[in-house]
Amino acid sequence: MENPPLHEHRDDADIKSLQHEIRDLQITNRAKDMFIEQLQKERAGVFEQLLDASHKMGELETRLLQIESPAPRDLKVSRHDETNQVTDLKPT
Repeated sequence: MENPPLHEHRDDADIKSLQHEIRDLQITNRAKDMFIEQLQKERAGVFEQLLDASHKMGELETRLLQIESPAPRDLKVSRHDETNQVTDLKPT
């Protein structure tokens, strides 16, 4: 049996090395794709939380404004009460 020439051994080794590199790159690409997909899911979740928080903040701001500013009829009562208080404070 004859031994194959040395350059054929190198070619076989190069082919195996390239096949191994291709396999590694395929695995790396799959892992990268899975990681990107996970990041996209997390980003969507964070965005939903941000949107919910924004809506809640808007609701709370509206409620706060309603508490801070009395209704128009309450303003009249307050003015009337203030007038009575001022009158009551004057010496007789």
